Order: sequence, then C-alpha cells, then structure tokens
Amino acid sequence: MSCRRCVICSVRRCRLRRLSPREPSTGVSSRGWLLAAPVDKTAIVQSDSGSIVRQDGRIAGVVTRVDPSTDRVEVLRFDLIDKLVGDRFRGAAKRVPVQVDGVFRGGRPNPNWSAFLRAWVRETAGRPIVAPQDPAARCRIAVDVLEWRRAQVPNPEYEKAKKQDCSMMRMLGKSVLARCEEQKRSAARSIPRVLTGYTMTLEVKMTPRSGAAVTKLANGTVTTESTQQARTTDGEFNAMSTVMAPAALDLLGSGVCD
Repeated sequence: MSCRRCVICSVRRCRLRRLSPREPSTGVSSRGWLLAAPVDKTAIVQSDSGSIVRQDGRIAGVVTRVDPSTDRVEVLRFDLIDKLVGDRFRGAAKRVPVQVDGVFRGGRPNPNWSAFLRAWVRETAGRPIVAPQDPAARCRIAVDVLEWRRAQVPNPEYEKAKKQDCSMMRMLGKSVLARCEEQKRSAARSIPRVLTGYTMTLEVKMTPRSGAAVTKLANGTVTTESTQQARTTDGEFNAMSTVMAPAALDLLGSGVCD
C-alpha cells in the first residue's frame, strides 16, 4: 500500500505507512491491516484502541492495537471486518416478520403448496412468519401459479451413452471392440431416454405495509429423479422452489419487506 497522508481516528492525526511484512498477532493476514503513524506531536495512548479510522474522508477501519513506545497503530480494515462477520449482522437485520398469504392456482389457494411455502420462507429465507392481519408484518408474500404442467425432456445421460465412441478400440483387437460396443448398448438400455418433470410460470408477489405490490415472474422446467417420478406434493414444491427461489430471494434482497 502506498504512503498517503490521511486523518485517522476521531482523536488523532496520523498517516498510513507501507504495510509491514509481519503478520499481526491476531493471525489475520496483513493484507487486511493498515499501519499508521502520527503526523504531529500528539501522543498515542492505549485508550485509542477501538477508535474509528478515516482515510480521505471515508471510514477505513478500527484501531485494534496501539504501541505507545513506537507510536505505531494497527488498523483492521472495514472490508475485512465485513467479510468476517458482516453476514451475521445483515442476517439479523433482515429477520423482520412477514405474512405468507400462500400459493394460488387459478385464483384458488393450494393448502399443501402454501404450507411448503411457509416452511421455505421460515427455514430457507430466514424470515419469521406472523398470523394474517398482524400489524408486525412488514409485507405479505404470495405466489400465483400461472402455468403448471407435466413435462418430458431428453435425458442428456442417455444421449451421452448412446454417442460413446468405440472406434478407437479397433486398434486393440476385435474382442476389445466388441466389449466396448456391448457396454455401450447395456448403458443405453439402463438409462431412461427421457426425464419427467414440471414446466411452470410463477408470479412471486410481495406487498409492503405501505405502497403497491412488487411482482416478479419466474419460469422454467425442472426434472425429477427417476425414483421420484410419482406425483407427490413435496416433489412438486421442490420443483416449484427451484424456479421460485431466485425471484423470491431477489425481491427480499431489494428491501421490499424490510
């Protein structure tokens, strides 16, 4: 880091010096640290630890260690602090309660899908859920199913097995070539040609306490495992959540429910 003059802390005037090659005692890489020294005769004292550091008018970090004997100050940069613990504070700040209206298809609520949606909001999105009409709810969340149908798509594993090239085996003899061809046919027989799944179009809607509803469309096709081809409510919602999640998390991240 270059040696640029700056104002550091709320109580001292210092300048940033080139980073020392040694690692601070905390074990954090020196790339996350700034070293500072005073630019005037004001003494540095131990109680300066914890002070906010500013560089070029912006908050740069926090003083973590002061050495009065050398007037050296170690500063932990804020960008590193954010990487280490920022998610905890952002996560706590976003745990505001919401109301889940449910999942609707053709204007009618689907009780089973709605139950899964509540579980997804609570467990995956990490939002507390309150009862309808609870004034603590920051917003209402609903999903409208605009399109929902079973689908069949080509199985890429079958195509891969079918296109396996055994021509290079000729150089190793007829028996090796025959064994390769038989393995190719056996693999193709054991792999389904098509995969079943669901094609859907969803409208994710979030309505804040004050203001108009914010919506986002999500569509896609999700295949199911061969062992899960039977129609089940949890299998349906697993497919639905795969399509819904990016749009729902994007809306939640926009702050509409904060």
